[in-house]
Amino acid sequence: MKWEKEWNKMSVKKAKRATYGKDPIVLPVGTAVFTQFLDKVNSDQGEYPSNKYEICVAYPPGTDFSAAKTAIQEVITAEFGEGVTMSDLDNVPFRDGNEMNTEKYPIFKDSIYIQPRRRAASGPIPCFAKDKVGDSVPEIAPSEIYAGCKVKLFVTIGAATINKKTRMCWFNVEAVQFMGDGERLSGATVTQLLMSGTEELQAAVSDTVEAINLAPTTTSAPKKKKSSLLDAI
Repeated sequence: MKWEKEWNKMSVKKAKRATYGKDPIVLPVGTAVFTQFLDKVNSDQGEYPSNKYEICVAYPPGTDFSAAKTAIQEVITAEFGEGVTMSDLDNVPFRDGNEMNTEKYPIFKDSIYIQPRRRAASGPIPCFAKDKVGDSVPEIAPSEIYAGCKVKLFVTIGAATINKKTRMCWFNVEAVQFMGDGERLSGATVTQLLMSGTEELQAAVSDTVEAINLAPTTTSAPKKKKSSLLDAI
């Protein structure tokens, strides 16, 4: 029927909403900051619920993100075209830890941190042990990933233009691997973490990519950004 053909055309157009990397990438080892939403969707806690599973991980100064940068650039180029880099975007996966309340949360001091998410429809974030048992790495309970332990994240990269003007790229977390024990951090809630950041950070955290209109890329001039630790990545 005619309406079915038109609906199918609309569905195809709507499906091309963002560009994603072909394969997951492995990030360097970092410190888990909060872990309460590894197996619980952030929908009923926090000032800015994402309705997704998520984790926050901080990285010490000097962490080598070169492999991640290369993979991110490939996705950015595919979505926005040649010549566009992370510095031209409005939101990127990496955050400057010094924008947080570092007196209350020293883990963020001079750090780079990320807060990747996973759609509720994809199910809880799989968690794995550090070492192989036989030919595989065993899955572990999310409760074994605690605030302060060392973790390695497996993420996919996405990029899109939101509301015809906001160009951004992000990480979707595919799995978390426990990499070692660390000093346990005091239980910071998501609300506390978000409210200790900047308004710009809060706005970025509140975005839910699947729930907003991802429009075609615009050619507007990139915004000037203030200097931060992100410049050193």
